[in-house]
Amino acid sequence: KEGSDTSDTGSADTTYTAAQVDIDSLYLIEYNIGQDKYRFELSDSKTKWLWEAEPSLPLDNTYFASMASALRVVTSSVKLEADESSLSAWELDNPWLRVTVADELFGEQTFMFGSLNSYTGRYYFITGAGDGFAYMVNTSVAQMFDLTPYDMVMHDKLPDIPADRLRTLSFSRAGDELKYTYYEAGKDDSADTDDLWYVSENGGEETALDPEIAADIADAINRISFTDIAGYSEAEKEVLGLLSPTVMTVEYVAETSVTDSSGSPVKVNVDSSFVLYLGYADDEGNICACLPNSPLSYRIDGSVLAKLFDFPVTPVGQ
Repeated sequence: KEGSDTSDTGSADTTYTAAQVDIDSLYLIEYNIGQDKYRFELSDSKTKWLWEAEPSLPLDNTYFASMASALRVVTSSVKLEADESSLSAWELDNPWLRVTVADELFGEQTFMFGSLNSYTGRYYFITGAGDGFAYMVNTSVAQMFDLTPYDMVMHDKLPDIPADRLRTLSFSRAGDELKYTYYEAGKDDSADTDDLWYVSENGGEETALDPEIAADIADAINRISFTDIAGYSEAEKEVLGLLSPTVMTVEYVAETSVTDSSGSPVKVNVDSSFVLYLGYADDEGNICACLPNSPLSYRIDGSVLAKLFDFPVTPVGQ
């Protein structure tokens, strides 16, 4: 303003600490999305975060690291005196986002986000400590708390199996087994054939597999991808046909690194296997699947698997 003292410009660069959290001892995060509230606690082993409503749901720690980092030190260049009328004007009397955290240094704290100031592009912000001040903070802080637990699910992983390392593929259901076996050097002594894959039923005589079907085996394994989640809990598996599944077992040769007697790393081959439960198939070529000890269920591309085994279809109306 005209006539004001402009000799002191330090206030323009003042930075205020609006909030602070000790992320090294953080053990509780709670926030809302609309009317829904989500509460997460650090596990007893301090290795993962658990959703209070569904502790068995595997969550990716990366998201919680981002939340913690966003609150580690929340700064603002604007600090405003706040009374009831201003809190109402900034929508802080009924905040759209309320975040509660707890750590061993600062204890339990609550942070509230109000309306967006269109001029600064920042949210009005207060703490539950009631210090009589409000701040303007970057929208990036609030954006860390816009995911539901289902958005943070850590998908199961399958081993990476090169085609030349497959050894057997078997399907077992209701006491019956269909097994495909690979013979690296062939099985018979005839120079006229180069059959490498054989199939047997219930431990019976092995029969050479048609080359086109044999080529599908590696393709079938490579098509399995855990990206399309069909269910999040054990309770959902019955409707997907996974409580009485077809059990698919893959045996293969894995390459791993070990330390020799001199302390140097060397790579060795190790016989390995993994088991996958397969449920109902739908008309679009998808098959429901899950790992034995995971609460998650998926829809995988079963167009090639269906050529190798006859899967039950989804019951009508289910």
